[in-house]
Order: sequence, then structure tokens, then C-alpha cells
Amino acid sequence: MDGEGFIITQAKVSNADYFEWQKAVAINGEEFLKPPFPFFKTNKKLTLTDNEVIKGKRCFYRVRAVNRAGEGEWSVPVSKVQ
Repeated sequence: MDGEGFIITQAKVSNADYFEWQKAVAINGEEFLKPPFPFFKTNKKLTLTDNEVIKGKRCFYRVRAVNRAGEGEWSVPVSKVQ
């Protein structure tokens, strides 16, 4: 990968045990994979660092909180390009 990486921050969720992150990479220009996005990472932080970016490619991310009661709704996708 030749990008410098991205840091994506999730708004605070009070009762999350962990977060599930999905990532899609643009195929042609602004076109991107429609949901469901592929699984990317799981973590317990409100911040995700993605060091797997390719310069000039737009990346789309979305996240949801998970706790003992189940999974929350997916966030609205956000995107960045390196």
C-alpha cells in the first residue's frame, strides 16, 4: 500500500461492547461497492486507523456498535481519498 493511512472516528456510543467496521474501495472514479460492504475490522475503540490505503483510490467506511443486546444500525458511509 502506498498511502499514508486514514483515521476514522465514530461518535460516542455509551453502551457499546465493541465496533464492527466495513470498508469498500471505489472501483471506477466515484463508484463504490453497494452495501453490504465487506468486513474490515472489529475493535473496542471509537477510532479506526486504516493503514491499508492505496494512493488515489476512494475508500468508504461504515460502522456499527455491538453489545450483549445485539447489533446497532450501520452508520451512514463516509469516504476519503488519498
